[in-house]
Amino acid sequence: MKKVSLAILLLAHVFVFGQVGFEKGYFITNTGERVECLIKNAQSLNTPSSFKYRKSKEDATQIINLIDVQELAIFKQVKYIRRTVKLDQSSDELSQLSTSPNPEWIEREVLLKELVSGNVKLYSFTDNSMKRFFYQVATGNIEPLIFKAYALNGGKVAYNEDYKSQLQEVLVCSTINEQLIQDLAYTERRLVDVFTTYYRCSNPSLEPTVMVKRRGKLTLAVRPRINSNSMDLQHRLFNNRFPMEDKISLGLGVELEYVLPFNKSKWAILVEPQYQAYQSETVTDVDYVVGGKLVTKVNYKSIGLPIGLRHYMYTGNQSRFFVNIQYAFNFAMNSSIQFRRGDGTLERTVNLKSEPNLAFGLGYKYKQFGVEARYFTNANINREDFLWETTYRHAALIFSYQLF
Repeated sequence: MKKVSLAILLLAHVFVFGQVGFEKGYFITNTGERVECLIKNAQSLNTPSSFKYRKSKEDATQIINLIDVQELAIFKQVKYIRRTVKLDQSSDELSQLSTSPNPEWIEREVLLKELVSGNVKLYSFTDNSMKRFFYQVATGNIEPLIFKAYALNGGKVAYNEDYKSQLQEVLVCSTINEQLIQDLAYTERRLVDVFTTYYRCSNPSLEPTVMVKRRGKLTLAVRPRINSNSMDLQHRLFNNRFPMEDKISLGLGVELEYVLPFNKSKWAILVEPQYQAYQSETVTDVDYVVGGKLVTKVNYKSIGLPIGLRHYMYTGNQSRFFVNIQYAFNFAMNSSIQFRRGDGTLERTVNLKSEPNLAFGLGYKYKQFGVEARYFTNANINREDFLWETTYRHAALIFSYQLF
């Protein structure tokens, strides 16, 4: 219980002091007042309805609703403007597609995210499964880029891709040819790319303002470790217990991490192949074998494959704490438990096969270096012999060096 309480207190400390900070930005109120401040960048998948901000580092946190501002920006990262636009309400779900190729327009006041700025701007609006893009030439009206999936007879799907002809009219330059436009997908990345290509062609000396795009990051780290392993054996019929020695050993793992491209890069998916080995021998007095002694020898080697999630809590640009939870697959290799009588004759051999278990980690990273304490839940590594119950315990102190 003390260990659990200590872990909870430590996690609480990490969460309190490790969250993403406020960043410089501004907002413009409905009355036209521009307020320079520090804004918390949530980077949610949907267009947010409010933001937290502070007038200065020392001031209390306040909340501003986006209906109360005309414009809001975090410098060099994200910018929103509030406008009334034509919004296509057509469903994008395959099971709910309409049979008409025409958009289902409504006029709606929304918060648009500026993706590319210049004489031709690109905006986006996201709401749950709805993703829509808009463009604006100079100071003209903001127009929707038209794309709609609709159903045909026989269960087939067709697409209204009028956005291609729209862009061909406004992105006029020698490098923007018809084939490039025809191959253009209705996605944020591809649209930003074609707008950037247009600006580089139309005015090479003037680089467009492209807001930071959410993109995932793949990292690879080498992770040597110090393992602490122990095991208990129990005979189900005779109820004899065979506590094996606690052993300290060295191990090695390689971690592949994909940092997800949203929520300020605070979430990551982990895959970490790792090797571990445990060997122990004990002599136990028993009354059911000749000689009254049983020599138990464990030889366990496995490849573990923990797969799971990690949550980062940043304390600076290159400093962060993290917690992770993983589901660990384990693959035993030529592993067994041998039971011999006191005179050395073989009594029984039990081949070991591992079952999955959970792993919980708490750690810290600075630049490419890291350290983590990881605890695995108890595992049964004997799934073949009903007479013997095994409880395998494993914890590790892991050191990390990120290669890229």
